[in-house]
Amino acid sequence: MVEDRDELHRASADALHTLTPATSRQAAPPDPDVVQAAENWVRVNVQMPRSSAERVARLEQADVRRAYLEEAMAVQRRRLQDRWSEYDAKVAKGEESYRLLRDTALNRLKELEHRQKAKLDGFARLGVVRTGKVTCLGTACIVPAAQAEVPDHEIWRPSKEVEDAAMALAMQFEREDGGTPANVSAALSQSRAGGAPCRPCAPDVAG
Repeated sequence: MVEDRDELHRASADALHTLTPATSRQAAPPDPDVVQAAENWVRVNVQMPRSSAERVARLEQADVRRAYLEEAMAVQRRRLQDRWSEYDAKVAKGEESYRLLRDTALNRLKELEHRQKAKLDGFARLGVVRTGKVTCLGTACIVPAAQAEVPDHEIWRPSKEVEDAAMALAMQFEREDGGTPANVSAALSQSRAGGAPCRPCAPDVAG
């Protein structure tokens, strides 16, 4: 997140390449109003859109589950209703042995309705997305170092003296091996092309 023309914007992926170097080694923490403005921007431009997208996805999933549940419950309800009608007709004819089965089928119908209502209420709650708290965790300020952390840091920097010594050693090895090496480091530096600065030339072998 960056500030441009008194407005906050989402920073690009290469924002680190456009940072302004610090003019001193002193760094002050950000103003509380600036922190609050950043938190509000993240809440409105990042958290709310993602919460809305998550809510829509959950509601779509709830609709699929609801349709499947209603279809499955309808099939089971018809089966129980047919069974209850069959048992009730037999009880009406005086067959008392089916009274318990009829009452059991009726109780299962009531239980089925209760289960369906509980499931549908649960699907309705799937669309509830609770957002977390947006807060500033801390501030990191990068300023020029007061002094080098490594005493021998100069050895990691390019050195013309070291390069010349390495070139002389490489060319001496090639001469002792019978070759006639050529120093092309100057040409490579001008063209900025990769490759070995010392190109060995193998000696001719008489057959």
